[in-house]
Amino acid sequence: MSNSSFNLKTPRVEVVDALRGFAIMSIMLLHNIEHFDYYNFPEALPEWIKFLDKIIWETLFFLFGGKSYAIFALLFGFSFYIQNDNQQKKGNDFRGRFLWRLLLLLGFGFVNTIFYEGDILMIYAVLGIALIPVCKWNDKAVFITAIILMLQPFEWVRYFYMLLHPEFVPAPNVSDHYFGLMGEYFKSNSFLDYAIGNIRIGRLASVFWSWENGRFFQAPSLFLLGMLIGRKKLFIASIESNLFWKKALQYAITLFIPLFLLKITRWV
Repeated sequence: MSNSSFNLKTPRVEVVDALRGFAIMSIMLLHNIEHFDYYNFPEALPEWIKFLDKIIWETLFFLFGGKSYAIFALLFGFSFYIQNDNQQKKGNDFRGRFLWRLLLLLGFGFVNTIFYEGDILMIYAVLGIALIPVCKWNDKAVFITAIILMLQPFEWVRYFYMLLHPEFVPAPNVSDHYFGLMGEYFKSNSFLDYAIGNIRIGRLASVFWSWENGRFFQAPSLFLLGMLIGRKKLFIASIESNLFWKKALQYAITLFIPLFLLKITRWV
């Protein structure tokens, strides 16, 4: 590789590597206490152990739940920007190559599903396609699209439909049905039964859960915001980026406190 082509590359942003490592570590911690969706916990335990388990569960989900997944999705979009920007500097169109990488990611996710039905890679491989058509859009269009997706447009449509049709009764969550079926093949001592069950049943449980919990709109929104962060160089240390993150932290704390109080008092 020549020096000229090496210099075209965007310098590695170490803070992003640190954030990605933090996100993966905390996601693994959450999966560990969830027993990787195998919710079978001993019942004959001392009360103090149950109390300690509850404290650990609540603390880890308070610290990492949602936040880690958001960081991971945000960095997915940021990584796309870095790769796309590097190729544009060389005069190449990265979109076809990115689509190929998403196909590879889909394959890795399929293999991971054999061992853990809650794999997120396959879903990211599909939702990541959203980055391909919008990567040429201007910042304003990308930002507006990200906000619309974050606001869960499908849920708003369903909400207003229910207002206009009070007799409408929402169907129960489909994911609950498939999670219930998972309990059957979990009892098997055969790894083959477990693998087939994860692919046929567990995969559907994960997909429907993601849909029912808004991940199909939230994840692409975070992808787009991550791409914007890359465009604005907000992970590069500067006076402007430091000021942005200070303001973002202030706004986040201001919004978090009342929303968290609403949550714990069961008002939402």
